[in-house]
Amino acid sequence: MRLPRKPKDRSLFPAEFRSRLPPTWDPDFSRYTQGTFFNDKSEPVKTRDQFLGRAKASGAKPSPGIELRQLHGVLLNHGLRSELRIADDKLANDVIKRELVANLATPHDYAVINYARPVLGQAGGGHISPLGAYDAKSDSFLILDVNPNGQSWVWVPTDLLIRALRTPDVNENRGYLLSMKVAGGRPVLPGDARAGRGYRDHRRAFGHAGSS
Repeated sequence: MRLPRKPKDRSLFPAEFRSRLPPTWDPDFSRYTQGTFFNDKSEPVKTRDQFLGRAKASGAKPSPGIELRQLHGVLLNHGLRSELRIADDKLANDVIKRELVANLATPHDYAVINYARPVLGQAGGGHISPLGAYDAKSDSFLILDVNPNGQSWVWVPTDLLIRALRTPDVNENRGYLLSMKVAGGRPVLPGDARAGRGYRDHRRAFGHAGSS
């Protein structure tokens, strides 16, 4: 099954340089970037300026970054199927673990978590990254940290991961998103890396040989 062609971010190559190229040469690669994420579909949820720290209204408190519920809304606007889970008192620990394990065991399903770095002993505040695997022997999840300059991929025990999810954000607790697919069932998220060799090599390097 062929995956849909990735979009091109025309903003990465300025027009002044583009004008110097042969007319038949296209410098843009088909890939996902902030430019293909923050566009007319994301604007109704949160504008790029608000994401970078501009207040929503005069006198309002700025809220830079993106909250889990906002990310959920943007993904829906992009045509993906997303299920929002807020890790509050209504969501039991065993349900969180069961849903995440089942998601990772399902081909082309993805889990993205919103967690507090300090709970994991990391510098920083709230963060969002996909999960890559679950190891039953150690009862731990692999976080595929999307910020390679700040933190490498890390295995986190289930109880510690849940504690990191059960932390307050701006308006509500953090949590996770499940089953993000294109309406037709074709995956397009950066979680595609989970199907490659990267996370499996990482498992072997750190001695995690259990099923995921």
